[in-house]
Amino acid sequence: MLLILLLVFTIVELVGTLLGVVSVARLTSIIGKSSFYMVMGILVYSVYSGRMGVFIVGGLGLTASTTVMLKTVLDMPRPPQNLWLTEATGPGFPSGHAAMSISFAILVWRATKNRLLASALLIHAFAVSYSRIVLMVHYPLDVVGGLLVGIATSILSVFIYDKIGEPAKYLFIVSIPSLLASIVASYYMPSYSDTPLLTGFSAGALLVYPLLLRMPGNILESRRKCIIIPSVTLGFLGLGLVVLLERTGSYPLILIGGALLVIAVVSSRLLSHLLVCRNKGRI
Repeated sequence: MLLILLLVFTIVELVGTLLGVVSVARLTSIIGKSSFYMVMGILVYSVYSGRMGVFIVGGLGLTASTTVMLKTVLDMPRPPQNLWLTEATGPGFPSGHAAMSISFAILVWRATKNRLLASALLIHAFAVSYSRIVLMVHYPLDVVGGLLVGIATSILSVFIYDKIGEPAKYLFIVSIPSLLASIVASYYMPSYSDTPLLTGFSAGALLVYPLLLRMPGNILESRRKCIIIPSVTLGFLGLGLVVLLERTGSYPLILIGGALLVIAVVSSRLLSHLLVCRNKGRI
């Protein structure tokens, strides 16, 4: 039932956006921010499946880093600011909204094999992409470029995961190009807030490799409340820290925040098991 409601919602999103309804386009664009998909990936890790969460978040990290690298290196302009119908930051090409929304749809499709969910997310991705044109913050070429980047990076992530199979090794491998892309972006445009965050995010993913490699499968996949509740709490505390550090505008602090977020999220399941579940006599 929930999936049917989601499908109906995304269809309304797409129709409203195609009709040029600005209020619908603004709402769709807000939902389509990169941070939304990252939060969804973190929730999947904490609540549903650690393995699936690692796969989705790793793929999204690769998409985000590649998109930001292209943005900063190419430094292509957006439409004139007096035409904007919403706020926007950074260079125009490629569209981060388009890249992340289509990447999320493909990654979830591969992770769940659920056609109804995948259809809803694909419709949502096209609604998000077109909303950026309606709101006059992107040229059509920006959106097409974003869709192509999102498709390419998510398919690459799927290929790597299918070849590796092991979540720890997969995250390590996809985080290497993510880190390199973020470093390049930082060199060209260190003032762009996404660059230190993604650099820290990728570095944190590499640092947690030994921990994730040794984490027992029953803890990684557990859906016990004694793991889920503390894990979600720690994840949101990490997100709150990132938000606070982003406000400082300090590259080193934002980088540290990104790294700490990944470390907190990945370690949250093991910490919850050791500090909460074990005290309750649970495995």
